[in-house]
Amino acid sequence: MARKIYIETYGCSSNQMDSQIMAGLLKQEHEITDEEKDADTVILNLCSVKQATEHKEMHRIQELRKTGKKLVLAGCLPETKDLSGAAPEASIISTNHVADIVSVIASNERLVLLGKDKKPKTLLPKVQKGVTRIMEVQSGCGYFCSFCSTKFAKGGQLAYPNRDIVKEIELSLRDGVKEFWLTGQEVAGYNDSGILLPDLLQKICAVEGDFFVRVGMLHPSSTLPILNELIEAYKHPKIFKFLHLPQQSGSDTMLKKMNRKNSVADYELIVKKFREAMPEITIWTDIIAGHPGETEEEFSETLQFVERNKPDFVNISAYGWREGTTAAKMRQVSSNVKKERTRELTRLVRRLMKERNERWTGWSGTVLVDEYVAAKKNWLGRNYAYKPAVLAGEHKLGDMVNVKITKAEETHLCSEPA
Repeated sequence: MARKIYIETYGCSSNQMDSQIMAGLLKQEHEITDEEKDADTVILNLCSVKQATEHKEMHRIQELRKTGKKLVLAGCLPETKDLSGAAPEASIISTNHVADIVSVIASNERLVLLGKDKKPKTLLPKVQKGVTRIMEVQSGCGYFCSFCSTKFAKGGQLAYPNRDIVKEIELSLRDGVKEFWLTGQEVAGYNDSGILLPDLLQKICAVEGDFFVRVGMLHPSSTLPILNELIEAYKHPKIFKFLHLPQQSGSDTMLKKMNRKNSVADYELIVKKFREAMPEITIWTDIIAGHPGETEEEFSETLQFVERNKPDFVNISAYGWREGTTAAKMRQVSSNVKKERTRELTRLVRRLMKERNERWTGWSGTVLVDEYVAAKKNWLGRNYAYKPAVLAGEHKLGDMVNVKITKAEETHLCSEPA
């Protein structure tokens, strides 16, 4: 029986890709709708990273149960939390089993598909919006950070075959894709039988066609051994000058409590080398405020670290308790302290974001139109450093537009036709 299916996604780009794959597999026999009200079946693709997100997800499950629609709980959360009590009638399928979604939807019985046995998620059909394709190149992580529950869902490192990644890029270009996000839980650790991340990037850039590549989620400890080769790979014009290097704390003693396996000096060496090679590079990092055991001195060191290194953007998270993690057993920081530290970090980061963006005022060049923001009725384009520019006039996704930056805001650049 053909169904009308609505997919709701929480979490990272890998989860977004999983939803695109599920939609791609299901659309052959069913209708995928953008409106929940039109659907008879709802797939909730759930994230396990943040406690606050989990609270929203659990509330959403109870809302949807009241509708009487067929409900499927997917994603990472089913691997880290028993959801059978929250929705006894719902089928459950974890992130490692998205390719089995067709059988889950077809079954009249409740199915539960869990387990960390993984297969590469390449060369699978996807339903994507626009000209950006999310491509997971590896799954899982070899580290045991104290705060992280993702490994419980994803397991250890699995690098996807480099030939399949390149083939998917070649096929996607025929469909008009202009921007590829290479994602995963620990992309810097990519190792396909000796083919490391810099090698993979070289193979991708050798593909004929006009496109850009955004590289995501590089652990500093995995980046250091490949640093020089990675910088050389980044110099290719098809690679966005964009570096996502999660650090989590600016204090070495706090990093040890987090079991991060890298130091402040490691991070700063990587950033120094990249900025020497390409001063215009956009750098993102992640910081956790109020991790168990974080002292005022350690938090102060983090503030100094952020001020000193001046990232373009920081993903700030107040620590959230995750069951089964080492940090869950440590002395917790009060919620009031976490809130205040988060606010203080946010004030600092907002100022730095504006300062970093102001460097682009007066710049002229081309941007790739890769997003339409319906709520604001404007188009966004990305320049070679992945800086977002609001565009004047009407455009099409995939257009290359010549612009001049006239003004800098915290979150974006403003432009006029050049």
